[in-house]
Parts: sequence; C-alpha cells; structure tokens
Amino acid sequence: MQRLTVFEHDTLSVGPTVTAKHVQALLRYAERSGHRFLTPVYQGVRLNSWVGSVQVGDLQLEILPKTGRQGHAELWRKALPDLLRACRLLPVKQAEALQAPTPGTLPEQYAQHYLSILEQLWAQGLRRHYQAEEGNLPFWRGKVVMRQQLRQNYLHQERCYTRHTRYAIDHPVHQLLYQALEALASWPLAASLQVQRRRLRQEWPITTPLPDATARAEQLIKTAWNDTYRQALVLARLILTHTRVDGQGGPDHVHALLFDMNRLFEEYVYRQLKAHETEALRITRQCSRLFWETRSIRPDILIEAGDQRWVLDTKWKTSRRGQPDDDDLKQMYVYTHYYGADCAVLLYPQTNEASDFHGSYHRTPRLSASDRPHACRVQFAALLRHGSLNPHLGRELLQGMLADSPIARLV
Repeated sequence: MQRLTVFEHDTLSVGPTVTAKHVQALLRYAERSGHRFLTPVYQGVRLNSWVGSVQVGDLQLEILPKTGRQGHAELWRKALPDLLRACRLLPVKQAEALQAPTPGTLPEQYAQHYLSILEQLWAQGLRRHYQAEEGNLPFWRGKVVMRQQLRQNYLHQERCYTRHTRYAIDHPVHQLLYQALEALASWPLAASLQVQRRRLRQEWPITTPLPDATARAEQLIKTAWNDTYRQALVLARLILTHTRVDGQGGPDHVHALLFDMNRLFEEYVYRQLKAHETEALRITRQCSRLFWETRSIRPDILIEAGDQRWVLDTKWKTSRRGQPDDDDLKQMYVYTHYYGADCAVLLYPQTNEASDFHGSYHRTPRLSASDRPHACRVQFAALLRHGSLNPHLGRELLQGMLADSPIARLV
C-alpha cells in the first residue's frame, strides 16, 4: 500500500506515484459524487476543501488542511483527530484514548474506536426490550387473534395465532449499530482490525435492517440508553454518512472518509467562542433574516454585549497579502446594516505573519451623520498553537474583537 500526503486544492496528475488508473478511478468517483469533493482538470483531478482519507486501489491519500503546506503537515496529522473531536465528530469520552497518537490512518482510527465501544457493550450485555409481535405459534402466548386463528388454523387446532410481546435484542439501536459494523467490511483497514470486526460480527446478533438508518440516527442518539450507547451511535452515524464508496468495485475502487473544512473551521470557532458566553455576553449562530423577496442572509456568528453587536463570518481561505477580498467586505457591509452591528468581523485562518487590523466603511449620501459608522475588523485565527490544536482560540479572538469594549475585561 502506497501512501501519499496531499493538501486541499492540490492537483493530482499522472506521475510515478499516481498512475493513470488512479486518475481514471478518481475521475469516475468525482462524476458519481457530483464533483463535490474532486474537480476534473487536464490529465488529473484537483482536490476541493475536504480533508480526510481517500483510498484508490493500492494508493492511500491523506488530505490535510491547506494551512499545513507551510511546514505543518506533521502537526496537522496529529491535530486533525482533535479538531474532529472538538467539533463532536469523535466521541468526547474517548479523549483519554486519544492522548497518545493513535496509529493508522483516519479510517482505522474511527474503526478502532467503534469496535472498542461495541466490544464494551457486548461485555456489559446488550439491552433488551419488549417488542410487539403477531404470529402463528405451537403454543398459546398473549392474546388470540380470532380472525386469523379461524382463517389459518381451522385444520390445525393445535396451533395458536396470537398477538404477544417478546423480550428481544432486535431494536432500532442495535439494528443501526449492526449496519455500521457491516459497512466497515468495505473500509480500507489493517488486517488486525478486519479480524476484530469479523469476530465481533460473529458474536453480535444479526438484526433486521433499519430503514432510513442515517435519517433516524439523530433521534436514536438523543434517546440513547446511556453514554456508551450514545458514543456508539454517534460513530455509527458517522460511519454510515461520512463514508463514500465508489460503486465500481474492483482493484481500482475509491473509498473516501472526508470532512468539509469550511464547516469544521466554523464549528470549531463557534464552540470556542461559546465556551466564553456569559449573561453579559451572548453568542448565537446562523440567525437568518430576510434579504430580498424570499431570500435570506445568515452570518455565521452573532455576538451581543449590552447595546453592542458584532457579526462574525468565518472564511476558510488564505488571504492574499493579509488583505480581505472585496466580495467578503461587501458581504460584511450588508450584515452590519441588516443586523444593526457596530462592527463586522472577517475571520481567516492564520497562514503567515499577517496581523489583525481594523477598517471603517466610508459614509454614503444616504447614511446620515446621526447614524453610527460601520466598520469591519479582519482577524486571523491561529488554529495550531505550540504544536497542537489551540485550546485558547476563543479567548484570543474575543480579546482582539472586544479590545475597545468594557466587556473585554470579563473575557
């Protein structure tokens, strides 16, 4: 198995490592996925803003965030699982297991955690529940369904058609867990993990398939019996929804476990800021307002402190020469007017020595002197700090954003 580390928006062309067969398989996968993850280019494919792992035949692609190009590839390799956990895409209770780097690829790390939790559930004993059933039995149980009894057992009066309850394991929770266990068969896992999966599959009771498994997963997670089941259901949902397999099969099939870096960046920033919310400082996300006819606008994060308000939008892209794009500035100008904000904040990832700065929008003839001036602050988020994911990002952002506000001393 060959392994190749690449970054977002890199172009994969035919060469010594990536062969023509690999490129053709990736092109088929790009077409099947609607070019969401990959974009065809001349004699190759270009990666989009998704990170994770892609296996194509005998080639394993490790896709890291683009900010890792500047000598931070190894740091991001270790920090990516931490970022997924912080965004609730890995169970939080598994933090102890992740203190030391988990060997293997990202799919192997997910599979290892999932199989370990299933083994823990199996050792504790699976929960059973009473399940309503109806059928023809050789003995009397429950309530006789007289119409079916006369129809089916007229000549076999030794049998009873009844409606009864059974204390069984076949529950939607176990059905979802079993489906995810079956899905792991197509994952590019080490031989030891596949052996562990097959052994657990033989021990795990076979359940009936759960219709619309991914759609029902969210409700099952909310009503999980305990934390262990909740962790297992979270991973099962991820296995079923974040796994994309090319239907071609064969030696050049494509298997992908990918995450949208735009959403990861927004989610991590929001959770970091939310951790500093107080009665005097309110932090909400994605508050929609009508903009034109039925269309609406929706900034990523809204911050309120007394009569002051800030709108923040995350932009997972590298800012050229530390300057914001014109389209981004125009977008933030609209946000400040529609949300009555004192200041808008454009947040880019830190990729160089660019520093935060503050700029004001010029007044227009229709903006009276009595109206408050609007400004836009450009900040750069340092996701990595001292060789790992930055746990103090929220405080750093708020201190820069609220530097001139009385609320700053409370952060």
